[in-house]
Amino acid sequence: MRAAFLITVLFSAAGMAQQAPLPQNVAPNELVRKVVTHELQAENQDHSHWMYRSEARVPVPVKTKIVVETKNGDVTYLDDIDGHPLTPQQKSAEDQRVQHFINDPQEQSKARRDGAADDKKSAQLFSMLPDTFLFEYAGAEGGNVRLTFHPNPNFTSHTSEAFVLHKMDGFVIVNTKEDRLVETSGRLTHGVEFAGGLFGHLDPGGTFDVRREEVASGH
Repeated sequence: MRAAFLITVLFSAAGMAQQAPLPQNVAPNELVRKVVTHELQAENQDHSHWMYRSEARVPVPVKTKIVVETKNGDVTYLDDIDGHPLTPQQKSAEDQRVQHFINDPQEQSKARRDGAADDKKSAQLFSMLPDTFLFEYAGAEGGNVRLTFHPNPNFTSHTSEAFVLHKMDGFVIVNTKEDRLVETSGRLTHGVEFAGGLFGHLDPGGTFDVRREEVASGH
């Protein structure tokens, strides 16, 4: 089984107008820890709701969905498949599915639980970054600071997600003025086997990339 990670997401972070100096007397990993702490605090305090488009390329065919966040769970609507609009039959089925969701409290409750579980797992993985990797300053990019990372040999993973994460090399770009994450990118440089390959494996070369930009004041 071959798997690859490809995530492209737009979030928030403002850049500075001039070249940012490298932080003085701040170890790279401590800077990342500071940024991670700030990001998690900002996430916990953000109760806004958004509407956005989500494109999934794996598995094929490519599917684009419209996502509307609500206090009762996210409402998703399939918008096109491989760049083509839905057929009348597909659109009717999607309308019925969405109508069923907004009228079914149990479905909404399940969506909230699933969303909360995903958020918790994401936060746990994100909080591991300063311990999972060793970071090094790699210069400035515009008004931000770039750091490269590679696996920390002293890190011990306790979940399959953390185990895969630890096999990556890459870089992060941070806004040191606001302690915000601008971009993070990684590549799976080592193959990963689950139960000696019995439950599958991930080949080297899988990537992820998250880029963030300000979409509204403070977001």
